[in-house]
Amino acid sequence: MKPGGPPDIELDEPSFPRSETPSGEAANSETRPASIGLKSVLITILGLLLIWVPAILLLQRLPSEYVAAWTILIPGSNVGTSIDLESTGQANTSIASQYSTAGIDPKVNYKAIALSLPVRKRAAMILDVPIEDLEKPKVKLTQQTSLMQLLFTAGDAEGVKELADVYYTAFIEQLEALRNELQIIKEKESTRIVNEHRATVKKTSKALADFRDKNTIVSVKQHDSLLADLVEMNTFLSRTEIEKSSVDAKLSSIETTLDIDTESAGQMLKLEHDTLFQALMESYADSHIAYLSETAVLGRKHPKVVAARSQSLRHLSDLSERASLLLGSPEVLDELLTLPGSNEVISSILKDYLQLASEENGLESQIDKIRNAIDKQNSTLQSFTRLRTTLEYLEREQEVATTVYASALARVDLENIDRFAVYPITQLLSPPEKPAAEETLKSLLLLAASAAGTLLILLAAILYWTRYKWLPAIRKK
Repeated sequence: MKPGGPPDIELDEPSFPRSETPSGEAANSETRPASIGLKSVLITILGLLLIWVPAILLLQRLPSEYVAAWTILIPGSNVGTSIDLESTGQANTSIASQYSTAGIDPKVNYKAIALSLPVRKRAAMILDVPIEDLEKPKVKLTQQTSLMQLLFTAGDAEGVKELADVYYTAFIEQLEALRNELQIIKEKESTRIVNEHRATVKKTSKALADFRDKNTIVSVKQHDSLLADLVEMNTFLSRTEIEKSSVDAKLSSIETTLDIDTESAGQMLKLEHDTLFQALMESYADSHIAYLSETAVLGRKHPKVVAARSQSLRHLSDLSERASLLLGSPEVLDELLTLPGSNEVISSILKDYLQLASEENGLESQIDKIRNAIDKQNSTLQSFTRLRTTLEYLEREQEVATTVYASALARVDLENIDRFAVYPITQLLSPPEKPAAEETLKSLLLLAASAAGTLLILLAAILYWTRYKWLPAIRKK
């Protein structure tokens, strides 16, 4: 061993003595084996035997394996349904795609279901075999797709196909059982929610009914109708007052012109319609005219004038007696005799005057009634205004409760339509088929591993046999 250098390596082969270089300097001669060596050959053969003997024994004892598989497609798409409820609102339900969330993949859920104990128990029960003898299938999930594949192995082709078919049946039955169980849970929860909404509707409806029973107002429209009626009544009152003002102006004009009131006008008109009074009136007029004519010609002292005056006064006395009989007072004759124009004109004016007076009385009575009605309407409206806020609140609460209740019912119906919201529907893309040949993958893998071990042993042997060529160079470096 050289000081500070690597330790000397003992070799099986003898070493050559050092030789002098042409320059006369001593050099270490490289170790060169005289032969490969029996020991190294035996070790190489022993290593090969340790690899191939177990491999051959395993190949002979490997059972026959047949592989069958089925592939399903798990589509996941958005589901949305909407219903419009007339005069109530809208109900809609929406189910997002199962693949829209990065952390959730229905394929992983389905893989867990496929490997779950209930599915294996169901398959074992159908095959009538112990569950311990039922080997778990291998599940392959293809990335970026919605495909899931299950591979099954068995000792014969018929058995592996039957196993795959039975396992698919058990898998679908388990999915249906999970859907049914989830549907029952949802129905219970939906029933609870609907019952709560129904109780709210009953409560708000009872409160509204009690309020309407205790108060005269039954709806907000009733208050609005009263307000509209009040506005209309005020408008009608204004028009009636304007009409009365017009009639008053006409009456005032006639009264100023004729200097007469309604009582005298009525009495005059009554006399105008009495035939005897009119005949006496004509007789008096004729005798009075004759008296005036005789007076103008003969003078007041002439016997004819005196006789005409006596006759005129007698007719006037008869006229007064008739007026007293009809009216109870002859004073109206003074007004009647002082009216200008003919009897027909006076009669027409009196009729118009009395008609206007009657119309004025009617309008005045109508105005009083309208004002009384307005006062009552104002009183009722004030009372309704105080109650309207409470009524609006109760109606709004009842309407909201009814809308929510109807929407809840519609939503429950919509949710019951789609059974595949949580567990998507599956489509059998590739059904299991009977394998045509035995599976040789394990045998090929065993041979490949044995071949790799053989290559490694041979490589190690070759390196050992050729070490005299590359080992000195490594030492120098």
